[in-house]
Amino acid sequence: MKISKTKPTEAQTMSLLSFGTKFNGNIEASAAMRIDGEVEGDIISTDKLVLGINAIITGSVEAAEVIVGGMIQGSVNARKTLLLQATGKVEGDIRAREIEIEKGGFFKGACDMREASPTIALNAKQA
Repeated sequence: MKISKTKPTEAQTMSLLSFGTKFNGNIEASAAMRIDGEVEGDIISTDKLVLGINAIITGSVEAAEVIVGGMIQGSVNARKTLLLQATGKVEGDIRAREIEIEKGGFFKGACDMREASPTIALNAKQA
């Protein structure tokens, strides 16, 4: 058997929680993750988090990129982007750099958008 030393692709490293699966507890992932089942607990990912149309999350979510096709009851912290699809529902506060809500997407809560790279210009000269 030959063992490959190449770095796995995103498709090879995406974790999956399938439809019909219920998980109770917190999840920490260092690779992309797709959830089509139910999670009662917090989810933290350093990569992309995709929530399918049947996903139900009761807890906070944090990831670099979050795509919501299902439901989140809790806060969302997307370090880069949040896409709330037409079938998606978020009941909780959102914090992200970029937010896109498709027609039909539902959001109830507060929203805090951060700039990608905040810049403060100081002018010490006076005329």
